[in-house]
Order: sequence, then C-alpha cells, then structure tokens
Amino acid sequence: MKINENIIRRLIRQVLLENTEAYDDVYTLKFSQATVKIGVKGKNYFVISWPEPIEGQEVSESSPLAFEKLSDVYEDSLVAEVQKGIDVEEGKKRERKAAEAPLKKYKYDPNAGYPLFLINNINSKPISQNLMKKYDAVSKKGANEIFPEGHAYIVYVDPRTRAVRRVDFGVFNTKEGGHPECQTVNDESMASKAFASVFNQVGFMAMGSVVVRNFAPVPEKALKKVGDNFIIDSAEEQAALERAGVSVSEDDVTRIDGCKYLTKVTAIAQSTTCHEYNVVPLSLAASTASMFSRFFDTVSGTSKASAIPSKSGDSCASFSFKMAYYAKYGKYPPDSLTKQHQYPGSLVARAEKTLGGR
Repeated sequence: MKINENIIRRLIRQVLLENTEAYDDVYTLKFSQATVKIGVKGKNYFVISWPEPIEGQEVSESSPLAFEKLSDVYEDSLVAEVQKGIDVEEGKKRERKAAEAPLKKYKYDPNAGYPLFLINNINSKPISQNLMKKYDAVSKKGANEIFPEGHAYIVYVDPRTRAVRRVDFGVFNTKEGGHPECQTVNDESMASKAFASVFNQVGFMAMGSVVVRNFAPVPEKALKKVGDNFIIDSAEEQAALERAGVSVSEDDVTRIDGCKYLTKVTAIAQSTTCHEYNVVPLSLAASTASMFSRFFDTVSGTSKASAIPSKSGDSCASFSFKMAYYAKYGKYPPDSLTKQHQYPGSLVARAEKTLGGR
C-alpha cells in the first residue's frame, strides 16, 4: 500500500484518539438520505461515520476525518448542513446541562409581576427559503402574500428558580424539538406540503408541538423589585435573551412587565404537548381567492391534548400572544383580540399597545 499524506494524517489521529472513549461526545445526525456521526474532542470535531469513503478511505471512529477537511472534498452547501446539525446538537447539550443543573429555589411572591419577552424572528422565512425554489414566479408572489413569514415565541424568567424559559409553538420535526406524537413523518417541508395543498396537489393537516426549553438562570441580583414588579437588569436582560437564542440586534423584541401568572403559563405550556397549528390565519380566507378555500378547511388537525381554546388552530404568533396575555391578565384573550395578533410580522408592535410592552 502506498503511503500518502492522507494515510499518515489518519494514523496520527488514530494514535491521538486511541479509541471511541477518547471522544467527549458523539453526535448522530440523521438526514433524509444518510446518517452521519460526529465525534467531539474538546473544541474539535471529527467525522467518524460517513455514507461513503472520503478520498478512497473509509471513515470510522478509529479512522476519523477532521470536520474542517470536509470542505476540501464536498460543496459548501453540504458542509453547511452538517454544521447546522452540529449546532442543533450543541444547543441540545447546553439545554440538558441547564436543565440538569440544580436550581436554587427563590421565595415566590404571587402578587408580584415579572418580565416576559415577546419575540419575532424576522429572519425566519420558511416560505421563501423552503418553498420558493419549487414554484414559478406567479406562485411565489401568491405564497408571499398569503403565508406569514417570521417566527414568534416567548421568553421569560421563571419566578421560582430564575431559570430562563423559552416556549415555541410550530410544526417542528424531532431534531427541532417537536414531539413525535404531534406529527406524521414528512419527507417534504411543512411549507411545501401546505403550499401544494392550495393547488389541490396533496392534502395537508398540521398538528403543532409546544416546545419548552430551559436555560441557565439569571444571577440572583439581576432581578430587583420596584413597587409590585420585578425588573431585570438591562445587561443581564440581553445575556438572558441571547442564551435563549434571541438575536438582540436583529430580532423584533418587546418586554412586557408586570406578568403575575408566569407559573401558570409554565404549567400550561408543559402540559400541552400538541395543539392545532394553522399555517394561514383563518381570517385571511374570506379575502383570498377561492382556489385557496380548500386549504383553509384542511390545514388544522384535531388535538385532544390541548386545553388552549381555539376555533381554528393557532399560528406561532397567535399562540405566543395568548401565552403573553395569560401571563399578564390570568386569562385567555377574546377571539376578536387574538385575530389582531396572528401575524408574526406585526405581532410585536400590536402587542406593545395591547399589553404595554416596551
């Protein structure tokens, strides 16, 4: 066998790593057509399982390839997808550590209000990113007018533990934290199936997952009581939001103070695994061309697990608004008010007026 640089490099790595126990962690990344394994050693990542030989060499736990070397062989787009998978696993690991860490219990004042953050990720564009490449210019224009872009969610500090909590609602796959019991296995993206159903290409029923994530708590002195409300320190506010995955400089964020019912919101979110998800707000149906009518009749699934009132399912925006409203007032908003807060793009501005955000 001819000795070349690749073989020498692999032998060195094999000696350094010695065996699979040398890895601090192993991430199994499942894609639509292949499964990849990444070994973690300190701050370094190694490909330890790949669906095909790389440069004529099989990749394994004992014969790994440094992750950064993938770009020497494969296109940037493929490497980027693997990197996304690594980032998801890193995020899960951080969440596990935060959840497993012993939390100090604080004296809870049920009469005091606490801050809640209502966020819209304006860079979340599932329609244009997942869908647009499949359809012509006319269809693209129609999709942009009908399907709301963005993703809304809430973040708050738990009054009892000071842990930072994030609550999302949407049609998520299991890698994104979605619950298997809320979904069927979809080969295509949710957006693609929804759009196709508009043109009677497929049927589409959506059942969303309510996902609660916990992050490291804020320092004890970060919350100070002013009058009847606890106020969060501005520097710690930004740090807490960033821990929860909020881009403070880019996302649309408003803080709603005086929320006295956060413990109830936590109980609702943790006990509501599945809830009907409506990709397109129902109120839009009346003003939309008739070819979309079938879509509005079929987009929502049926959930026996959800105790959250809804006549036609919720978007991520209307769900987040309901949770924020409950946190503030201890009850759900009337349907007429919910309809005004069902679009991610306008949610934060409207909620600032409705709930006194700042």
